[in-house]
Amino acid sequence: MEKLTVTLPLLPGCDAALQAATISYEHRPDGLYVATAQAAQATTIINGYTTANALTYCQGLQKGNAAATRWAVMTGGHTTAAGIQLATDAGSITLLTGLYSTAQSGATGPFSFKDRNGIWQTLTAAQVTTLFQDVSAFIQSCYTAENTLDGQINAATSWQNCLAINTGAGAFPANS
Repeated sequence: MEKLTVTLPLLPGCDAALQAATISYEHRPDGLYVATAQAAQATTIINGYTTANALTYCQGLQKGNAAATRWAVMTGGHTTAAGIQLATDAGSITLLTGLYSTAQSGATGPFSFKDRNGIWQTLTAAQVTTLFQDVSAFIQSCYTAENTLDGQINAATSWQNCLAINTGAGAFPANS
């Protein structure tokens, strides 16, 4: 399984292996990143630390959760306004960008490709442009949601308030 690891500053007196274990994310076969940290584990780690250190730790943890969730949502696919279901992993976005570039170069099409479900789609240059703009807006909305969460996390005044911020999929745009 692929793992995404977010590096946080080590808190004074905190066991490095324990802290590292709380900020690893497993990439499951269904495409989601799942944080191994739970609020109870975070609470165990931060008990006994100063309020400032506990808040700093929680902010790093929550920012890592938000980043992992953004990545999972952003690369988990997207259904366009036209109802076309697209894969949005990095490779698929690169191919879509190439298709868009070709359409913008004056080629009129038709352009054929397979959607996320293996169904052939045939589009004109104008439809490719609309498709690209739709997916680009979805990806930007994922980054915007993470940026908003980062602002909320930075504004948290206690580690308890910080951990209460929803950094899960519900805080991000739906994949459709």
